[in-house]
Amino acid sequence: MSLDPTDIATVSRLLDVVLDLPPAERERWLDALPMDEQRHAATLREMLARQSRLDQEQRLNAMPRIGIDEAVAQAGDVVGPYRLLREIGRGGMGSVWLAERADGSFKRHVALKLPRLAWGAGLAERMAREREIGAMLEHPNIARLYDAGVDAKGRPYLALEYIDGQPIDAWCEARALGVRERLHLFIQVAKAVSYAHGRLVVHRDLKPSNVMVTPDGQAHLLDFGIAKLLHEEGVDAGSLTQEQGRVLSPHYASPEQVSGDAITVQSDVYSLGVLLYELLTGTLPIAPARVTPAAVEHAILLGDAPPASSRARDQVVARALRGEVDAILDKAMKRRPAERYATADAMAQDIEHHLNGETVMARPDGATVRLRKTLRRHRVAFSAAAAVLAAMVTGSGVAMVQAQRANNEAERARLVKDFVVRIFDTSGSADGTLMQLPAHQLLERSARMIDAQFAGQPRLQAELYGAVRQMFSNLANYTAAADYGLRQFEALRAAGAPRAALAQVEIDLASDLSNLGRTANAVEHYRHALAIAGDDPALQVQAHAGLSLQVLAYVGADAKAQKAEIEAAVEVMSRRTVPPMVRAGALVALASWTESEQGIAKATPLFDEAIQIALDTQGPTSRTAMNARTTLGSIHARQGDKEAALRYYAPALATMRMLGGPYDVRAAQEEARLASALYDKGWGPQSFADTRATFERSLAALTAQSGPVPKTIVNEVNALYGSVLSNWGDVARGYALMASNAKEFLAASPHSNMADVIRRELADTASRAGHFKEAVAAAEVELEWSRLVVTAPADLFPVYWLLAGTYMDAGHFKEAEGVLADYAALPGGAEALRTRWGPQAWGGLPFPLFALLRLESGDSKAALELTQALDPTRHVGKRLGNVWLIRAEALCSTGHAEEGLALFQSWLPKLFVDVYDASPGLASTRARMGLCALRVGRPQVAREASLLASAALAKQPDMGERYKAPILELERRLSGK
Repeated sequence: MSLDPTDIATVSRLLDVVLDLPPAERERWLDALPMDEQRHAATLREMLARQSRLDQEQRLNAMPRIGIDEAVAQAGDVVGPYRLLREIGRGGMGSVWLAERADGSFKRHVALKLPRLAWGAGLAERMAREREIGAMLEHPNIARLYDAGVDAKGRPYLALEYIDGQPIDAWCEARALGVRERLHLFIQVAKAVSYAHGRLVVHRDLKPSNVMVTPDGQAHLLDFGIAKLLHEEGVDAGSLTQEQGRVLSPHYASPEQVSGDAITVQSDVYSLGVLLYELLTGTLPIAPARVTPAAVEHAILLGDAPPASSRARDQVVARALRGEVDAILDKAMKRRPAERYATADAMAQDIEHHLNGETVMARPDGATVRLRKTLRRHRVAFSAAAAVLAAMVTGSGVAMVQAQRANNEAERARLVKDFVVRIFDTSGSADGTLMQLPAHQLLERSARMIDAQFAGQPRLQAELYGAVRQMFSNLANYTAAADYGLRQFEALRAAGAPRAALAQVEIDLASDLSNLGRTANAVEHYRHALAIAGDDPALQVQAHAGLSLQVLAYVGADAKAQKAEIEAAVEVMSRRTVPPMVRAGALVALASWTESEQGIAKATPLFDEAIQIALDTQGPTSRTAMNARTTLGSIHARQGDKEAALRYYAPALATMRMLGGPYDVRAAQEEARLASALYDKGWGPQSFADTRATFERSLAALTAQSGPVPKTIVNEVNALYGSVLSNWGDVARGYALMASNAKEFLAASPHSNMADVIRRELADTASRAGHFKEAVAAAEVELEWSRLVVTAPADLFPVYWLLAGTYMDAGHFKEAEGVLADYAALPGGAEALRTRWGPQAWGGLPFPLFALLRLESGDSKAALELTQALDPTRHVGKRLGNVWLIRAEALCSTGHAEEGLALFQSWLPKLFVDVYDASPGLASTRARMGLCALRVGRPQVAREASLLASAALAKQPDMGERYKAPILELERRLSGK
């Protein structure tokens, strides 16, 4: 069975579908495959037969063991790595327990779900599926899924974030909330659902008990236990219930869920409508006289809910619901999905419009009412708003008249698209009034016009959604870009667009998700694009290159998998002609892979070729050339080659400033990133003074922007600047700047490519500043995330060392050794230590990090032995030179104090150049040298060292315990105490 990469992707997708079907239906499904997929039927049958044989041979081992059930679970039981504390919930699907980690690795409680084993075979695979879904969903209003699996006894479990709160309906009743307060609270829920939809996940079981509200008024969406990924086309909507029983809640289910039709985002919109209806009235919208499941389902399929205002508990509530709220609920609960809100976010926006006195989509106001509301909201600034409104209405009228006169659908789409692009791009008027509005506001306003003016015309809507997506992407607002990419995909599918068109949108959407750091989600879109791209070489190359460059490099795929993707792209280009810009993109991916495997010398010609193609095709403002230059420039910066880094960065920054607008913001951001890389903890080629000047210039540029600057960019630049200050030695000021900005950045963008850098710098900065608990927490989060996305043990070591370092800075050396022992116990961990972190990795220096740990743990003899191979002609420079200080102290503690003091006096001035005079590292080293001087009877040297070290401690009294301890010890010995 020989399959090319495209065939493999297709067969993999089809196999996922057929395995979810009951065995009796699989043959019929295979016979009904479309013509272009029918050639894979024989391969699928062979795979199914092989799986059946394996099932027969391994059934006793693969299935949960007989007699083990969540019902017999008791407090104190250990399930996987968790210890049960007390039961906190029970239902038809199983029980929920408050639990904690049994191995003590993380100190936090989780809600541990124990599903009933009656779910049957394939449970382990489904648990893995839930874990994958949970990894996509990082949102403050969605309870996080930490872990999922089957333990050694065959018990399945799901470990979720423990939310200590009340169901949303009980929470509202306990506080006697009014209609407006309930609507505000519900908006949190709807936006959380919209976020999940943006990751292509439908909840499918929205109900009050799955929305918990904490005492601070924050709603948290629970239980994606029957969630379905939207992109899994062809999966029977009822397949989950066929294997697991009808697990949805009938009263809140949409008509299509009850009837077994396709599940879409509109299914959740319907359930949101039911949830809000009950939250506002205290009753369900459809409640038949008989409450049997059959009666409930029949009523949902055929019944219509009465207006919520007619079911209100009193006249005050009825008046508040009558009109717009009734209309919003009616639109959300339409029996036909196409008549509901297109997205949960659209429903949330309509509620916000109602609360703000703006026009509600579900019940359009007349012109007089709209004008009255607008005047009421903008008494002072009405003239400016009127200018914008006039421009929009005039432009819209022209476009619609032209569109009506055009006979060709493509021409109509072009005219409307050109109209929207003209509004978005020019954003101007003769008096400059429109230029005062931020571009994103014009985008959002015009995007709403698409839904209202082109309803029922999915082809036109798709064109417009695509234009909006591109604009948001150019503005680096990838969240909004991904949202409109998803809308574009749905509109194209509704219009029956060719698969090639759908594949291109999937690729664009994957790129935006990758820029957001949603790499697992992006992988699925790229792979789905491959599955539907057919024989289109440009689409195949883009998808393969995207997988290699933007995704696999960041989600822990091994080098072989990444190489396979880029080789597939190169193979297509070798036999088929592709557009120049597709080739340029593939060359960037190939160059990135080549650099990681063969070095920058081999990669640079490929980068240069890609840049030249992009410039020849798109001109001097090519964004592809700009991005390739910053990529190559950042590699040179990380390697300490400032000249080469600037050679590529300078034209890229010039391009950004030529483009202007949001690219001025990116220029400031990229300059800060470059400065941080060139400084590199003080080991890089750039001085602190130059680095500080760059950051101050970047921050001033961000402040000077006329339009809004994304808060995440400001947070990132400030956090990196805080890290630079801390690495220079001003840990107090560096931590103050880092702490708040890092927390805000990570809350908004926890999985972006920069998040790893920020988390690690936060842990490092907090550690040196003496904030031990925060440092450990940041390092543990980074370790937890790294375990999810990194597969190679060697790539995990820096994070384990980061956590060990935080313990060392606090003086907890045994705990630091425990962390490293945990690493060594990983499969392949010890081997990775011997290969990557052994002598070869450090030019002949055996385990310098472990020499430091041995020294700090009090085993000076072992530390000295580990530094025996030091070669004074080779081990120089800021990085390796620090190991000479380890050797110096080890000599001082093992009877060779004269030799140790000489090393201290020789290396201290060489290593601590361009650092803050109160740097903890410098102060600690001076104190250690002073202690060594006392051993050889040199009190004057010790007093001079103590004076400087104590002055540093007075300036930064909260420095970490490892830095502080030798300073205090030297003071004590000199005072004779």
